[in-house]
Amino acid sequence: MENSIPKNSFKILIDTAKEISAGGETIRQTFGELSISLERLLTKTTKTTSGTDGSQIIEKKEWLIKKEEHDELVNMYLNKSSSLLDKVYKNQKDTKQLIFNITRLILGSILLVFFVLPLVNNNKIIFNFSNLRSFIIPKFLSISANQIVAKDIALVIFGGITAYILVLLTDKLKEPTLTFEVGSAVTGSMENETKKHKFIHIRIKNYDKKFSFMKFIQPSTLVAFSTKATIIIKDNHQRKFTCRWSNHPQFLPKVHTTPKGTITIPDINSLVQGREDIHPQPREANTEINEDKEIDIGLKYEGEHEFYVFNNESYFYTNNDYKDNKFKFSRGIYDGKIVISTMGIQKSQKFRIYNTSNKLEDFKLELIS
Repeated sequence: MENSIPKNSFKILIDTAKEISAGGETIRQTFGELSISLERLLTKTTKTTSGTDGSQIIEKKEWLIKKEEHDELVNMYLNKSSSLLDKVYKNQKDTKQLIFNITRLILGSILLVFFVLPLVNNNKIIFNFSNLRSFIIPKFLSISANQIVAKDIALVIFGGITAYILVLLTDKLKEPTLTFEVGSAVTGSMENETKKHKFIHIRIKNYDKKFSFMKFIQPSTLVAFSTKATIIIKDNHQRKFTCRWSNHPQFLPKVHTTPKGTITIPDINSLVQGREDIHPQPREANTEINEDKEIDIGLKYEGEHEFYVFNNESYFYTNNDYKDNKFKFSRGIYDGKIVISTMGIQKSQKFRIYNTSNKLEDFKLELIS
């Protein structure tokens, strides 16, 4: 694999990081995840056991590219990420300063109004508006004897609080209403292969209108923008995987022919966790509008006892039928959980994977409470 990572592939990594950050992830989280993925792509891990019982495990990492290219790649990554971080932090600082100034203005206004409270006589704050023009204090707002009573100030404050609560309630009603279902089970065979395989999925829907009995007065549900998903499957320990949206393009490796032979270059975009917009759809079952989205969960081949979690990173192992040991699960029944996040909202659903034989019909998934 030496010299198989072109320099311009790194530009794809940085541009993808910018795109992710615009979708809601913080830049620090983005570069943290990409750093781990970049190391995983460019290194080979070898594990050896020692001791009489083999209990001691020694792990060794080796870079798959030359040291000079490795140093150049790392320096480029650090320079690009540092520059982008500085720019983002500056924008965040300017935004926080603006919020602070607005807050200070509001608090100053409140203190100005209530500073005169010690001057209240018989529960009245005296303001003389007799010399003010009507365009400043309209006639229909004028109060008897040109006085504002403390009770009126309380009513204004109460009205403001009520309006704020209504805004929060409206936003809550507009939140995406995400639900989970067992998705399709697709059986087929890989190109130029006779061995059958089966994919299992989880389907996600975003239903419009939270409460059907008040659908004519409540606001429409928002689109679940830039939704990402993660699954956690319990084996000997909890194993966490990023998810792939089934409708996304396949990140197949690019094959180049050179005078020295054929070079296979993985698509570095497969290291980036995919995001998807889920549009709301009516709750009626007979509707022709279908905005369902499905997530790949697992892949199994006919005649094999194991199954494999399937996501974008699986395309790195195209030459091995998309199989790798870090995605491998033996025969058995496994409990898991899928977690999706969008627009600051997180929702999860437990599921169970059945893999009880080497037959495809015994490889299935169900949702559990």
